[in-house]
Amino acid sequence: MKAAIPSISALRAFEAVARHLSFTRAALELHLTQTAISHQIKNLELTLGERLVERAGSKVSLTDAGREYLAAVRPALFELSAATTRLVEGRRAGSLTVACLNGFGMKCLLPSLPEFRSSHPEAALRITTVTSFEHLERHDYDVSIRYGTGDWPDAVVERITSEDIFPVCSPAFLREHQLRTPGSLRHQTVIKTESHVLRDFWPIWCEAVGLGDVVFQDVITCDTLTTSMYAAISGLGVAIGRSTVVQNDLREGVLVEPFAVRVPAGSEGYYLVTAPERSRLRKVVTFRNWLIERFRTEPHEVRQI
Repeated sequence: MKAAIPSISALRAFEAVARHLSFTRAALELHLTQTAISHQIKNLELTLGERLVERAGSKVSLTDAGREYLAAVRPALFELSAATTRLVEGRRAGSLTVACLNGFGMKCLLPSLPEFRSSHPEAALRITTVTSFEHLERHDYDVSIRYGTGDWPDAVVERITSEDIFPVCSPAFLREHQLRTPGSLRHQTVIKTESHVLRDFWPIWCEAVGLGDVVFQDVITCDTLTTSMYAAISGLGVAIGRSTVVQNDLREGVLVEPFAVRVPAGSEGYYLVTAPERSRLRKVVTFRNWLIERFRTEPHEVRQI
């Protein structure tokens, strides 16, 4: 005998309750009454023959069975939602969906897209910026731009550009603090980036220029590269920039390089990642060719160490 498949309504109600740990907030999100949510959960538990949710007064928690079931339900709902959106909007046939990290999207991709639009006015674009690709099922895209070493199995991967790392700060900060040599950083505030995607690259640059385990006067830590760069632009201190991300800021003069010494980032960098079944689509090939050409032709005017 085949197992009964719960209704989508019941699964959505369960996922919302599990996420909010509140029947009230789940009801508001789904535009239902609390009674309706309670009925959906009860019917789901009857169908499964397992208790999923426990209520003690106003406190809501999941049972062990509920946590295990949620791990399967949540990605299935995300995938179903993404597939429905693709079908309704017809994105496979027409528009190109690009998912990229927030820093690359804000600092590199968006400022460059007028050039792409000028060359390909027929292309309908959909841009999604993310802070992490940890939960891939939440993102529906044709191509993605990721940061790492290029190790993504079962995908078509191509490096966008080689990168250097180097300190950057605002022109006003440089004038005020007289940064003449790398050793002068000992007496300055530095800005570090520590996130799920990017590690702190200060130790690598400091080791390359002979500073070793230098102790800075003060440290500001940011959770994204974008935040770190805006902190540097605002004059809060000296940050480690990546050549791909800061090229426009350097060109516009809102950031400067106090030491003119760049260190290669090695295998880490930004990569274009595509699922094999989408990599040969004309719209994907067109975007890929433009992106690679656009960023591989960026000049490097400052010497590398």
